[in-house]
Amino acid sequence: MKYLFILLITAYVALAGQTPMGDSEGNTPPPDRNIDDIREILDGVKASVQEAYEGLLITEPEASGDIFVRFAITPDGAVTDLEVTCTDGLETLVDPVTETMTSLDFGSCPGQAENLPVSIPISLLPPQQES
Repeated sequence: MKYLFILLITAYVALAGQTPMGDSEGNTPPPDRNIDDIREILDGVKASVQEAYEGLLITEPEASGDIFVRFAITPDGAVTDLEVTCTDGLETLVDPVTETMTSLDFGSCPGQAENLPVSIPISLLPPQQES
């Protein structure tokens, strides 16, 4: 029996309204947050979600659905305004995902003037059995 675990994570980051302002001498602060840096940090979330989902599959082998994670990254790199929701059957994954997300640190970004909203849809599919 061969198992296939599929986890799809796509991060949507709202970068609108982030314009670095120069000082009176024409110096500008470092650039805003880089989407690739954000994705790299969010890759750590994949392992946590995968571990929790595989645990759920032991008791609920057909469990599947979506988890939606919405939060904001503060200029100092903390996670705020966290909201984790899911489709029916995945409720036991909300706490592990919430725990992982609250422990993230995106690092300070002086060029970021406001909180940066981020949305992550996560689709989970059960393993497929080989015929």
